[in-house]
Amino acid sequence: KETSYKAYAINAIPWVIGAEDWEADVEGSIFEKTFTAKFLHSHITDQDSYEMFLQFCGLCMTTDMTPQKFLIIHGAPGAGKSVFLNFFERILGQQNYSAVDLTDLANNRFALASLAGKIANICGALKAETIEDAGVLKRLTGQDVVMLEKKYADAVEFRSKAKCLFSCNDLPRCYTEKTDG
Repeated sequence: KETSYKAYAINAIPWVIGAEDWEADVEGSIFEKTFTAKFLHSHITDQDSYEMFLQFCGLCMTTDMTPQKFLIIHGAPGAGKSVFLNFFERILGQQNYSAVDLTDLANNRFALASLAGKIANICGALKAETIEDAGVLKRLTGQDVVMLEKKYADAVEFRSKAKCLFSCNDLPRCYTEKTDG
């Protein structure tokens, strides 16, 4: 395959897997034998949800935005949602994610600046309040150009590469959303 500047990545993933994680038999999956996989299976018992979680985790390690998805981990208090967010944070490395709340993304014009150069936005304890406008989330996941504003600087246009991951006890509502988006 021909080399190209388009393959250049500025987000290195600092994840280190110990040798004990790679002890697998010839017929078995290497990942399924790891402590991480066993932990995830113990908390996500539905196979479809488990596979979707792993796919989203893999997607977060790329700059690919074509799936146009975001993830909300929803559950009772103390169910371990923060453990999953910490798992993502540890894998991605602090330099690769931001932590901007959904309401801040929608209501604070300077909040988008935190997403520049990041491959994920991970924010726990999403408020259960009504989201007045889901437009910014749709623009971020839909590969649309958004205005990035920093205080005392000119606004610039950019396309976010940050996949959004949130957790909450109660899902927020968006009564103004009339599409399936």
